[in-house]
Amino acid sequence: MQNLKWLPMLAVVLVAQSAVAQSTVDDYDVWVGREALISVAQGQARKTDPLSAPAYLFVEAPTAESTVIIQNMMEFKGQAFVKIRDTRMVRVTVTAPGMKTVDGYLELTEDEVVKFKVAYTKPETGPRGRVSLVTTPIGAQVYLAGQPVGQTPLTLHNLAPGMHQMAMTFGNWTWQENVAVAGGKTKLIEIEVGAASSPAPRAAAPAPVVRTPPPPAPAPVVVAPPPAPVVVAPPPPAPVVVAPPPAPAPEPEPAPAPARRVKGADCEKVCSKFVQAVDSAGMRDPIKTLCHRRCDAGDIEFSKCAWQAKSMADVQRCGALPEVN
Repeated sequence: MQNLKWLPMLAVVLVAQSAVAQSTVDDYDVWVGREALISVAQGQARKTDPLSAPAYLFVEAPTAESTVIIQNMMEFKGQAFVKIRDTRMVRVTVTAPGMKTVDGYLELTEDEVVKFKVAYTKPETGPRGRVSLVTTPIGAQVYLAGQPVGQTPLTLHNLAPGMHQMAMTFGNWTWQENVAVAGGKTKLIEIEVGAASSPAPRAAAPAPVVRTPPPPAPAPVVVAPPPAPVVVAPPPPAPVVVAPPPAPAPEPEPAPAPARRVKGADCEKVCSKFVQAVDSAGMRDPIKTLCHRRCDAGDIEFSKCAWQAKSMADVQRCGALPEVN
């Protein structure tokens, strides 16, 4: 299957919410999500109830050439996003050229997304930091390094010490700051929606008003009578000049037609046809949901591309189109 690079799953979210699992080799660690990877033996022995509602699993491998295998059946390149409807314990196997295989189980929960990222890196030394963001009212969208990571109230974990670019939006309100993170500490940012990113400079105190006594009344002015009027003969009439008729005003250019929006019924047709180009049946439901989100928002360029998609390469090309505001 083609690598679904256009899916809106962001690595920065995974890193911001990550924890270090047990190292599988001597010179690198396996970074995963908050959900711990369960060993194969423990996963096979664990008894769990089947899912009562669908759950979602997103796995990101270290390179595009890596192989991701789900339940020993579904194989992906680079990353995988699947909707699981029955089994709560899901086996995940990730292989990368020149790297040790990662193999184990993840436990899923109804209506939730489990994110699992394998990134082979040198172990970091020193504690990492946290940033808590609280707004009044709650519900502001939070961005870390330009990528959405959730809504307030929110605590971002496992941040490397140093400066991090953070932003929040709520309707037309936007807040943005470079936040200093210290290892082993939590920084609290509590702000009211509508406040400026940085405190506005305080206005200088007004200068005191000095009242001066009114000036003395002026002496009366004696006005001399006006001189007699001078009678001047009228000048000869000026020649009449006939101006040429004005040139006709240029016709105004027609205003550009407003961007055509896609109707809801049309979006259902577009997205139903779009998912026919998806290779894996397990990927069609989430891709159709993403198609409806962009089509219902009136993204006409994406909708045209989705209607014409015939292969998985066309699906990726449509997903890479910029979203309209």
